[in-house]
Amino acid sequence: MNSNNIQYRYNVKKAKDVFQNLVSSEIALQVLAGMILNICECANKLNPFGWEVTLEDDSLCVNVGQIAMMIVGKKHGIPAGEVDFCCGLMAQGLNRRFKNNIKSKKKMYESVPVPGADLSLPISEVAKLTNREISLITQSQLTLVKEACERRHGLIKWYRSHSPAVINYFNQLCSREVPQPLYAKDDHLPMGVGDLGPNKVIEKAAIAHVTKRYHSMGYEVTSVESQKIGYDLQCTKDRSRRHLEVKGIKNVDTNVILTSGELKVALEDNRWWLVIVTNPTSDNPEMKQYIGKDLVKKFHLEPVAYRLSLK
Repeated sequence: MNSNNIQYRYNVKKAKDVFQNLVSSEIALQVLAGMILNICECANKLNPFGWEVTLEDDSLCVNVGQIAMMIVGKKHGIPAGEVDFCCGLMAQGLNRRFKNNIKSKKKMYESVPVPGADLSLPISEVAKLTNREISLITQSQLTLVKEACERRHGLIKWYRSHSPAVINYFNQLCSREVPQPLYAKDDHLPMGVGDLGPNKVIEKAAIAHVTKRYHSMGYEVTSVESQKIGYDLQCTKDRSRRHLEVKGIKNVDTNVILTSGELKVALEDNRWWLVIVTNPTSDNPEMKQYIGKDLVKKFHLEPVAYRLSLK
């Protein structure tokens, strides 16, 4: 049985049972949960679409970009009862302390060609790590997280394997509030309901890209998506104010759908802008913007639905 099915992904108690079976030491469990949350929190700030945690019967794997940052249990050649930490350049103290457990590499991955090391430890040794050693390993891993996120900006290809219940369990265990990756924001829903389809992922990726771009231009960005007022983002910089309706599409030939309410606001609100992001889950999304008053000039408008009521 593969524990990364829908019920394990969403059920905190079952995820807890599986992970506690992998890590029998309470001390090691607490240490690993904290370290994994540190990786996820750092990755989420750099690319909220670029990481995931996969829980299976015999292993847990933390992936950032194209790097397996941590593996607990039997996976990718790691034996049961061991943890593999994928690290950047190791501190000298760790090199001496764990000289028999470290395998240095000139480049960690082809996709992330930077020097680093694999540190493999039995669960029993993880429980013996000092606070200083935990801090040094974490710092070394976070340097690699940053490298991984800089080299891959889009949606992680294993996003459908993400186990949100693991993050929820670790947050409870460590009294933390590390968020889920942005593609999994609806994972609090009942089993099977929150698994986002490709259109929803594209929509969320487009919103995230536009938010980041406008932040880089000095705008304060506020999401008003939940208010259903005809646009998604409210952007303010000094006296400049824009109301952005964001649409994500897979390719330039894809049509964009506006609701009647969005079109009404577009034609009446001189601050309204349509922002179209092509391939928002890729490493190189393309963003184009159109002011509302130009929609009729720039686009062919075609009704695609009608409301029927009895006469």
